[in-house]
Formats: sequence, structure tokens, C-alpha cells
Amino acid sequence: MAPGTEGGFALNHESGEVMSVYDAAQIDAPKVVLAGSQYGTGSSRDWAAKGTYLLGVKAVVGSPNVASSPVISIPSEAAVGIMKS
Repeated sequence: MAPGTEGGFALNHESGEVMSVYDAAQIDAPKVVLAGSQYGTGSSRDWAAKGTYLLGVKAVVGSPNVASSPVISIPSEAAVGIMKS
């Protein structure tokens, strides 16, 4: 979505500008994360749930293997309003 970048960047679809996730979070607009296959993995996986909430993300869309992955704890997701389908 943000050509030439990996992690930590966002694409503003209104302006076409590539910016940091933090800068994108400051924009007063609905936010959606398009999750890759590594979303929610690693030692700070609970931040995949907490971080999206704190940044004002309204939805996380991922591939079937992301949605079925148990790596993000269900209590952490539920606490911030994230539900898997």
C-alpha cells in the first residue's frame, strides 16, 4: 500500500502521501489497517490489539491466516473491541 516501505508507514488515500503511522493517526478520519501475514506476531503481539485501539483504528482486515491465527490473545482483543470473524 505504501510503495518502497516496510512497517511503520501509512498511505493517506485522500492525498496519496506516504507518512508514518503516528502522523496518519493524527488525521481526523476513519482508519483501517490492512494486515499482512506477520500482523500480531512477535514478542509485542498484544500491541497489535492495544496499538490499533490507541491510534483510533476502526477495523483490521487480514487474510484468512491472520484472522485464524491465535497469536493475539483473545482477552487483549476483546478489551479493546476487536473481534475475529
